[in-house]
Amino acid sequence: MKYFYSLIITACLTFSLTAQEEYIFNQYFLNPATINPGAVGFDGNHNILFNYRNTWSGFPDAPKTFAAHYNGEVANNVGLGAYLLSDNFASLSSIRGSVSFAYVIRGESYKVGVGLSAQYQQYGVNNNVLVNTLNDSTDPDLLRRLEDGQFFEAALGAHGELNNGLFFDIALPGIVRSRISEANMMDESPAQLNYFVGAGYPFPIGGYDMVVEPSVYIKKFRNVPLHIDVNALMKFLDDKLLSGITYSTGADNRLGFLIGMKLNSLRFNYSYNISFHESQQYNNGGHEIGLGIVLDSKKAMSNETN
Repeated sequence: MKYFYSLIITACLTFSLTAQEEYIFNQYFLNPATINPGAVGFDGNHNILFNYRNTWSGFPDAPKTFAAHYNGEVANNVGLGAYLLSDNFASLSSIRGSVSFAYVIRGESYKVGVGLSAQYQQYGVNNNVLVNTLNDSTDPDLLRRLEDGQFFEAALGAHGELNNGLFFDIALPGIVRSRISEANMMDESPAQLNYFVGAGYPFPIGGYDMVVEPSVYIKKFRNVPLHIDVNALMKFLDDKLLSGITYSTGADNRLGFLIGMKLNSLRFNYSYNISFHESQQYNNGGHEIGLGIVLDSKKAMSNETN
């Protein structure tokens, strides 16, 4: 029996630390710089964002993810970003930290940011798995996974907008990946093409101070089957109020809802999603909260000059 439970722990560990390598918050289409280095500093402002996500609310030891992100224009057409993420799933834990650089190219009818990011990753298992009587504390496979696995990753990305409002994202996360520790945390997988591509277009609704912005994103990450998000974002009162809906199909099959508001430099967004898989009956869905601060760099420079 102990061997059986150790086998389950090992299988969950291997799946969680590979299939969930790319942590994508549901609100990524509001803040593309969190996944696409090409969007760093694109809007010319300084953006600070905090995210919290509870993936399977109500389920014991459900995945909980915290993230802090900054990106801004630090020089003319030059953007810098930094990202820190912590994820915990039962006895499994991971930490990620990244820095990003982007350069914005401007033309008569377009604006495109091209960026590069470098990321440090650390995966581990808490020692409390050894005191669980359901686990075999002598199992060598389990013991090996108590050591931290550390990796380096690099990503490329481009984010662009046309004068007619059309926007797009192209990112290649993990285009370079290398182990930087000796720990036998998990088996290396063959090289894979990871990508994140999408586009959207805003449709102003005349006479209603409203914009409807549909978008589609296709995502394929390491050891995760391809999946597609279809989003419909609605903006009201000069973007002061937001609402939206997302349907995901492929690797995940779920429906998500979003509400948000803007108050001066503050941004608040809340999203909730339910899965169409059988596992939904055992949890209360996924909850995500985003809190952002946007500082207009042009206004800040004007105030300093005055």
